[in-house]
Amino acid sequence: DTATGEIGVAIASSRMAIGSISYRGNADYGLVVSQSLGDDRRISEALSNLEKGIRPDQILDDIIRNDTLQSFRQLGIIDTRGRVAGHTGVKCPTLASHQVGNGYIILGCGIIKRDIFLATARRFEISTGDLSQRLISALESIVNSNDYEKKLRSVGLLVLRKYSGVDSQSDKY
Repeated sequence: DTATGEIGVAIASSRMAIGSISYRGNADYGLVVSQSLGDDRRISEALSNLEKGIRPDQILDDIIRNDTLQSFRQLGIIDTRGRVAGHTGVKCPTLASHQVGNGYIILGCGIIKRDIFLATARRFEISTGDLSQRLISALESIVNSNDYEKKLRSVGLLVLRKYSGVDSQSDKY
């Protein structure tokens, strides 16, 4: 949210403890999300490059070019200016995709209907309130749709703002 200076992520997954392994960020420069054969090294590399002021699309291009397993990965990068980049490898699980919007990205694996990406994007765009409320609203649209291939087991929410933030994880979904 460029108006408030907040950046955030909301995630739901069939994996346990998804919030502890899939995203990291810093309120000063950005946030990185990795799933479907996520790799902490790629997250660290992307964050380091965000800190240097490199644009998310350039970071993503470099990671993809140098990662022999990129076709199995899904990665999203957003900086504090609201610039985003996303990648879904061609060998990610069935029904994996991403949707890039103005200042946001939606990643999904195992989502049964492609329309859920558009519905989630729309929900985020029309929701009101602070960033955490809008992220939860978008997450609810996925969770309530029952359009997942596997049972959801965990959710995570991270909202970063300079000098404060919210980090919430639940494995009892």
